[in-house]
This record gives sequence, C-alpha cells and structure tokens, in this order.
Amino acid sequence: MDKKPENGKSRPNLRHYFGKTVRHGATWAAMLMATTFTVGTLTTDALRDDLDTSKSSPEVVQQFEQRMADLKTQRAELDYLQTLSDAGNLPAGADFSAKQRNYQNTVYDFLSDIMIDDADSRLSEVEKADLVNRFQFEVDDLQKFGFYPLTEGAAANLDQFRAPEGRYDTGNEISRIDMAQDINKNAWAEESSNMTWGFLAMMMWSMLLFPNLRQWKNMSGPKRMAEEPPRKPSPPKFKH
Repeated sequence: MDKKPENGKSRPNLRHYFGKTVRHGATWAAMLMATTFTVGTLTTDALRDDLDTSKSSPEVVQQFEQRMADLKTQRAELDYLQTLSDAGNLPAGADFSAKQRNYQNTVYDFLSDIMIDDADSRLSEVEKADLVNRFQFEVDDLQKFGFYPLTEGAAANLDQFRAPEGRYDTGNEISRIDMAQDINKNAWAEESSNMTWGFLAMMMWSMLLFPNLRQWKNMSGPKRMAEEPPRKPSPPKFKH
C-alpha cells in the first residue's frame, strides 16, 4: 500500500526558546553575576602565596598537641574555680588570680611558639593554622590574647613575615609575644589586600568590561533562533 502522510500535532520549538533565553536580560544579569564572582575569585587566588603544606616531624606536632591538652585542663579548672567563686564557695587557700596569670602566660608562650619558627619547633603554614584554629574552638577565644583564627588564604602568608632589623628580641618574652601577634595580624593584612584587589577586579569587570560583551545578545545565531515560531509541526507520520 502507498504511504500516506498524517499530520502530527505541533511541538515546542526548542531553538526558539533557547534563542529567547540567550537574548533575555535576566540571562545577561545571571552571567554578569557568575562571571564577576569568578573574576574576583581568580584574581584573589592569583595574588595569594602558595600554602606550605609540608609536614613537621610527628614528635614536634605531638608536643604542641600535648601542650594544648594541658591548656584545656587548666581552662576547665579555672572555669570550675570561677563557678565556686561566684557562688561564694571558693576553697580556702585557692589562689584563683595566680592560676589565671599562669594560664595566660602559658597561652602566650604556646601561641608564640606556633607563630615563630624556632629550630626545634618548625611548623608548616597548614599546621600553624590548624593548631591556632583548634585552640579557638577547643580552648579559648584567641582575641583575648591578641590573635585571630586563620583561613587558608591568610595562613599562606605566615612564612612571608619579615621582621625589621632590631625590632624584636625573641629572647625577651614580651617582645616575642609582640612578634607572634604581628605575624598573625600581618597574615590577615596580606589576605585583606588580596581580597581588596579581587573586589576591584570584580568592579572593573562588572562596570567596564562585561557590559561591552553584550553584543552576543544580538549576534545573528541567537537572534535568528529567537525569531523562529515558538511551535513547529511534528514530522509527518506515515501509514501503510
């Protein structure tokens, strides 16, 4: 028998809807936001120093972890004594102030040893950040001691610190603490600078560069597809 065409129902024209979507202002806005964020992230990452991920000897890391465990114990004891003091039940002879001073001095020594590279306590940037951040979450608030938690970007700047000649005396306890705090703050200052340049790159892209690329909306391909009918007939079917 001869094949006879049978007209099918019309179906959505995907080329038409693709062209309309490409040329729509919302698509341009979404691309603007996505590419702007990408430009800012790439710029910030390009300016960052490489993060030192090498491992120290297990003995060195273990020593720091043991010191942190001791600090946790001291902090728990201080909290307990503070509770008793608030209730007026502090045991006779318990010198709360002396224990608090000892705890604070031990914390300063611990954080300074992390920040400052000594011959027997060299830590990678990753290990420094890990120990400092663990102290923040497990022991006490770093800002009480003039330090701040470290992101990966900030940690990458720790080994870049160069102390001016004669500014610090690491044999002096107070000067050593000052140096450790400055290393920590300098790491954040460098990261803030990188993020600022990333933000400026985002603004440059969003205000000056990306708007000049809008001509893609009027290219012949998307325009031709958008002007096609929204629906088109289905291919004819044949009967025997």
